[in-house]
Amino acid sequence: MNNTNQQQDEATETGDLSSLFPESSYPYTRERVEAIKDSRRKLDDRLFFDLLATDVASISDAQDLYPPSDQRAIEDLAYRIANAPVDTLKKHCMLYYLQLDYNADNAKRYSESVMLPDAYRRYIDGVYALDKFEFTIALKHLTYPAVRLTYTAKILDTFLRYANEGARVVRIYVACTNAVLETREAMITYIHALSRLSLLSALKFVRSAPEEVVDEFLIMLVDFALAASPSNAFQIANLPLTLQEEHVVLAHLKANPDYANIRIVRELHRGHIAGAQAAAASRGLQHKISTGTRRKVQWAQLATALRVDPANIL
Repeated sequence: MNNTNQQQDEATETGDLSSLFPESSYPYTRERVEAIKDSRRKLDDRLFFDLLATDVASISDAQDLYPPSDQRAIEDLAYRIANAPVDTLKKHCMLYYLQLDYNADNAKRYSESVMLPDAYRRYIDGVYALDKFEFTIALKHLTYPAVRLTYTAKILDTFLRYANEGARVVRIYVACTNAVLETREAMITYIHALSRLSLLSALKFVRSAPEEVVDEFLIMLVDFALAASPSNAFQIANLPLTLQEEHVVLAHLKANPDYANIRIVRELHRGHIAGAQAAAASRGLQHKISTGTRRKVQWAQLATALRVDPANIL
């Protein structure tokens, strides 16, 4: 171990952290501070650093401490981390995060000097990249084998809201990590993502959810899909549903006048002329739903119209 590495390791253990965060390399310019604060605002006022500081280092006021305002402030923050009532590995993780603000090469040397396990280093690299909105880098590190799966709901939400092709990134993350989506927030975000990519995949996931939330999630699937693209109206009208699912979806379509056209086509496709007429009546167009011999031609016309112009099928 060279002298620099030895000083870094000793600094972590003794609380003398000046060698880790030298004033000559102080990175928190006004622009850097504003960028960090902007990221915090976009992430619902909680950076991943804030979560780690609270949950890992027992520092509850991280939002006031990071980004630091001056050299004294970064030394105080590092001292708080180094003297937190947690194990040394967690301290190393937090100090490594701060080192990344200074210099990636120095941060790597620091991680090697304290023998930070690769999975932990990559996890910090991943959440650091999320805080910086560098999503390709974040996905690379967070899907690395053996990386811990924590803050899954927030990771999914961040990818979905801000990453390019966020829905696809969410799907890749879940597939690569085999993430268990246990929280309501994580499940809803995943349904939201799948509804943009494949309604059948979204429906399959909804069916796998706890029984008490399936009906609610099914309604969310419909709303998410239609908000993502009006062209999804045709797919909603043709989803292969069970009797219970059919009851839930039709009730939701009936309750929302904006969904009347979808309900009309769905009822017609199921051979329910009376239901289609009732849906048309809600728009004063019941006379346009034929019960005569020409209805098959009309069904095809309606289905085509729903695909092309969902708002004006009659």
